[in-house]
Amino acid sequence: DKGELGFRFSQSAHIVGRGVEEKPSYIVGRAYLLKSWIVSHRAGQISYSKGYLIVGQTGYYYVYCQLYSRDADATSYNFLLYIDEKPVLKAVKPIISSRKTYNNTNYIGGVFRIAAGQRISVRTQYKNLFMYNSTDSFFGAFMIHP
Repeated sequence: DKGELGFRFSQSAHIVGRGVEEKPSYIVGRAYLLKSWIVSHRAGQISYSKGYLIVGQTGYYYVYCQLYSRDADATSYNFLLYIDEKPVLKAVKPIISSRKTYNNTNYIGGVFRIAAGQRISVRTQYKNLFMYNSTDSFFGAFMIHP
């Protein structure tokens, strides 16, 4: 039995690609919101809706994302993790080879204090082709301390 303390820490979600290959098309502010996700795991008061993880309990969370880009026409790609409308982490990968390598994966993660009701999202500034396979592209968050 975890008791009350274990229950309070069970705030987590892991969101994975829904098995498609597509370019982003839904722009929010100055970046494209990535929305091709499905819920793989969810516990506690954290929820997912239309590209956003919504935190239900204030605390410190480890937030992470990995994206797989496969675009032969790209010269670079990036993605950003947002908390509400503020970018908090950014991954950038230039493609500088004369033989374009179009299979690229980047991972980012960090710890942030997130208040109940705040939203986490993944966005990009480029219209690259992303592979939304459950093992290649995913994002999520879990509470490490209230």
